[in-house]
Amino acid sequence: MLSQNFLKISTEATSDSEVYAGDLYLDRILQTQKTIASYDEIIKEIDELLAGGEFPESRERLMMERNEALSNKAEAEVLHRQYVNDVRDMGGEEGKVLLEILDEYNALLAEKKLLDETAQEYESYILSEAEGLNDVDLRSSIRPMIASQLGSVAYANQRDQAYTEGWDDTLTAMDYITLQMSYRSLMAVYHKFLQAQIYLTDEDLEEQKAYWRSEQLDLIGEINSFLANNPTFNAIDQPGNSALVGTADMYYNLAELQYYAIPEDLNPALVSYRKALEHDPELPNRDLALYNIAFITSELKRM
Repeated sequence: MLSQNFLKISTEATSDSEVYAGDLYLDRILQTQKTIASYDEIIKEIDELLAGGEFPESRERLMMERNEALSNKAEAEVLHRQYVNDVRDMGGEEGKVLLEILDEYNALLAEKKLLDETAQEYESYILSEAEGLNDVDLRSSIRPMIASQLGSVAYANQRDQAYTEGWDDTLTAMDYITLQMSYRSLMAVYHKFLQAQIYLTDEDLEEQKAYWRSEQLDLIGEINSFLANNPTFNAIDQPGNSALVGTADMYYNLAELQYYAIPEDLNPALVSYRKALEHDPELPNRDLALYNIAFITSELKRM
């Protein structure tokens, strides 16, 4: 529908200047909408920081920045209403079609927002459920039982040996899932910190950077230990002798952590990105891995 309306304007306009004017009308409306959305995001982030109460010494400055964002948003909203009224005042077929395009664009934005919110709710639910199944308390209660079972059949016949290996695979899979969930949880909160860091004082910023670096280095150590003990780990067999998850995913996550935690030396991240592709040339994040390899290689040449 959007392309049809745009084509309608393009084919029916009597001159290039009319098409150009229509583009300008739409462009400034869309740009002001984006500006309003940006201020909404800034206000949301500030509200989250204020609600968290983690930086009381920055509250006054945050309130000033929030008020400034509200004022700028109000000005942008006034401009937006003015620009929309300009299109309505155009009248004629061109004005009607421009308004239809704008309505359809806004409908798409609303649908995207709903889908994003739904996806976030599903992800939060899955994360909470998975973390509940793989938390330390639960695993610590299961491990002694499994260890006992392993010990009781350690020198049994070939049939029991398969049983022993099955339990061992279960423990390894639990460790893999736990590390993956730890990575996702850590990076989700870390990216929120990256968005909010412009509102922190220099002292708070340095303190938070040190904290996140420590958390990431700890997880890097755990992942390296897992990979050292399980260099060929794969799980959930797929047709064609492939697996749904494995060491390639772990190496990719390791590279992401190393990039953020060790900015002074990008070589470890580069090695991990390359290993991710070595273990799975069809990695879902293949394009991102290739881009990051090229970017880091370029950065290393400039150092």
